[in-house]
Amino acid sequence: GAGLVITLEGDNEFYSRPSETFDSAPKLHKTGLGSSAALVTSLSGALLCHTGACCLDGSEDREMAHRTAQICHCLAQGKVGSGFDVCAASYGSQTYTRFDPTVLSGLMTTGSCVDVETLFAALRSPLWNHDLQPLALPDGLALLLGDVGGGSETPGMVRQILAWKKKCEEEEDGCPVWKQLGALNH
Repeated sequence: GAGLVITLEGDNEFYSRPSETFDSAPKLHKTGLGSSAALVTSLSGALLCHTGACCLDGSEDREMAHRTAQICHCLAQGKVGSGFDVCAASYGSQTYTRFDPTVLSGLMTTGSCVDVETLFAALRSPLWNHDLQPLALPDGLALLLGDVGGGSETPGMVRQILAWKKKCEEEEDGCPVWKQLGALNH
């Protein structure tokens, strides 16, 4: 019978050596800009549209596509992350509060094979309690990204920041820089 063939190509612009071309896929450093989330979100949305499961022009269909992409991304990575990158790929610029990670606990323990009932239960769960609000940068504010020629590991960087925060909190002044950052973020 007829099948579906999907071919994925990595664009050099996602990697730290964009001016070079390769005949085979060498080990390149990621930029850390959510390329895997963007890929999973666009692929799962395209498959949902192709199969007629949703049309992505209504908010309920878009949310179902977002939840599907979150599930696929977590299964592909083998862990439940914050979900921000998938949510940003689904909805664009935003402020974000993550969903309750227990919504995926039944899926993450099954390995790579997920039964349909468990999948549908997760997709329909009320634990998808994430919150997102549209975000626009103020006029005159520009963001600049720099590629330092090497990848980074977000979990390791987060651990370092949390260790710094803990050390600061133990000091006499109680980490005023962290408190100032917190105040600016609210």
